Amino acid sequence: MSRGIAAYAALERHLASKDGSGLVRERYPAASGDNAYSYEWPYSQVHIAALDLAAVDALYAAEVAERAKAQEHYWNAGGTTEHDTPWWAPAALPCARPADTTFCEGPGHIAVDVARSIESSSDSGYLEA
Repeated sequence: MSRGIAAYAALERHLASKDGSGLVRERYPAASGDNAYSYEWPYSQVHIAALDLAAVDALYAAEVAERAKAQEHYWNAGGTTEHDTPWWAPAALPCARPADTTFCEGPGHIAVDVARSIESSSDSGYLEA
């Protein structure tokens, strides 16, 4: 457990954006030309790390809520389940890449993250449209 906490703290220290979005950078140290935020799949792994820590330490429950809220930056409100108009975006919006760039970061893991967030919380806000 202490290694997981230390790893998560290092992630926060080196990759967390400091702009209040709750998102993370893709790399450390950031280089010229890097996107402001990570792509969706790496972010989802940060969300999962928070979920795993919260499962063993209730002090991380607020972190889960923050990660779930931040993951909404990747939702494409105008999207559908059709391949040409995804309901998820591979990079946080706004981003250096267009939101309609599609590549294989499918929505399946997003659904798992959301389901785990709902399961770990009594907050019905996860179910709101």
